[in-house]
Amino acid sequence: MLLETLEKGRFSNVVVNKTYAKYQLDPRDRAFISRLYSGCLERLLWLDYTVDAYSSVPVRKMKPAVRNILRLSLYQMKFMDSVPDHAAINEAVKLAVKRGFGSLRSFINGVLRAIQRGGRNIDYPAYIEYSCPEWLYDLLVKSYGAETANSFLRRTINPESGITARLNLNNGSAEMIKAQLEKEGCTVADIPDFPEAVNIKGFESITSLSPFRQGSIFIQDLNSMRVADEAAKASDTEQPFILDVCAAPGGKSLHMAELFPKGKVTACDISETKTDLIDENIRRMGYRNISSCVQDAREFRSEWKGIADIVIADLPCSGLGVIGRKPDIKYRVSEKDLDDLAELQREILANVSGYVKKGGVLVYSTCTVNKAENEENALWFEKTSGFEMLSAKQYIDEKDGSDGFFISVFRKN
Repeated sequence: MLLETLEKGRFSNVVVNKTYAKYQLDPRDRAFISRLYSGCLERLLWLDYTVDAYSSVPVRKMKPAVRNILRLSLYQMKFMDSVPDHAAINEAVKLAVKRGFGSLRSFINGVLRAIQRGGRNIDYPAYIEYSCPEWLYDLLVKSYGAETANSFLRRTINPESGITARLNLNNGSAEMIKAQLEKEGCTVADIPDFPEAVNIKGFESITSLSPFRQGSIFIQDLNSMRVADEAAKASDTEQPFILDVCAAPGGKSLHMAELFPKGKVTACDISETKTDLIDENIRRMGYRNISSCVQDAREFRSEWKGIADIVIADLPCSGLGVIGRKPDIKYRVSEKDLDDLAELQREILANVSGYVKKGGVLVYSTCTVNKAENEENALWFEKTSGFEMLSAKQYIDEKDGSDGFFISVFRKN
């Protein structure tokens, strides 16, 4: 899994889904693999920095399989108390032989034994402690100050367990849905200020739960739920026409359909692959007032000109707010990517703003913590579009939830 992600560039969520679809794993094995895989990605820079301090060969010059064996073993030694050091080291040597690197048994054993003995005073820079690329760490500190940046990054290497789900109250009461989840072995916890949401732990796979298959829950982060809530607060009509211009997999669109049962929601995305995913979730959740549509958000659709009461523009972004859940993002994104994405977002905002009717609402959101994509773009849009900014908030503090997120709400003058 690490080779697929770090050497071949596959996205971590794709690798996880592919692996678990291929192998029928015991729940305990699956939990162990998930912890080890995600932990190595979360702390990758720290692991490599530590190995470099004890190895005569830099990590970057090692064979891909060898460096990943060392990463896996070191993570178990330092962060998994249930695994004895000698077991992690012995398994590393066995795995090296199995992978065809028997000649490196002594090298791998020597590096790991040296780390086990310790004795070297390693000075870890802050960006290494949080396993965050140095340029990105400096950007976050410059944008939010060291205290907020460190607090955010600390949570990304110690992500909370469990997932957040929004309850579909059309399928029954919150109490009934929670009781069903608990009956199937889940631990369910309410979330303050979010009566329609719960935190779920203790399940083997989300698709194995009948409340998921029956459309009683939708997996969605708290800040993502805030998008529909903010749109609903700003709208003054009970029967709006709502366009979600980059909707897949459809969480915000479905939330809007629930909040506005008399309204009509059109969930758009760039390809049939994405709208098929939206359609699958529409069928599962059972909403009647929502449909999907293939539409590139950069291209104007003339029949929608000036007719939307609400436009949801949750746009492609760097994803830096969700590195706690998708840690490989922080290693693949570059400074140039940030500039290119900010420009793409401006292009889309300028285009889709033409769909909003006079007095209508546009909600711009991203799952990043990069100011150029967030506050700076929101201010640019207000200055150039004829829209009034009603609110804008960067979610990054611990009290705001686990992920970083940005939401701004505009009304067309």
